[in-house]
Amino acid sequence: MTGIIQYLFRKPSSDEPLVRESKLDLVENQGIMGDKSFGRRKRQVLLVEEEIIHKYGLKPGDLKENIVTSNLRLSQLDIGTQLIIGDVTLEVTGDCAPCSYMEELQEGLFEKIKGNRGVLAIVRKGTEIKVGDQIEVLIEEN
Repeated sequence: MTGIIQYLFRKPSSDEPLVRESKLDLVENQGIMGDKSFGRRKRQVLLVEEEIIHKYGLKPGDLKENIVTSNLRLSQLDIGTQLIIGDVTLEVTGDCAPCSYMEELQEGLFEKIKGNRGVLAIVRKGTEIKVGDQIEVLIEEN
């Protein structure tokens, strides 16, 4: 599976809106430089499918995501799956459960989006990523 980065966002703090970026600097085991989730253990990056955003009539950034992808079924990725974006490696740590904020966006969205809000990941190898970069799913052979 291969996807494409369509949008990138950084959230400076809880009180500030997302900032749309053309590129982001990712730091190994820390996350996105300048993002409020920098330094967290399991919740450093949130990836959401562009197709899901459109399905629910939302705009990129509405779900507080960092990376909007296309052509990549994030909900099918297992915990531990590695995503390769150029020289960057992300590791999926789990599904991003919807929160009460979903109801502020759209009545009933909390229930409708369960299992499709996106996936959380940590940075295993960091450097710069940019809009248009390809995302490759590393499939381990058993």
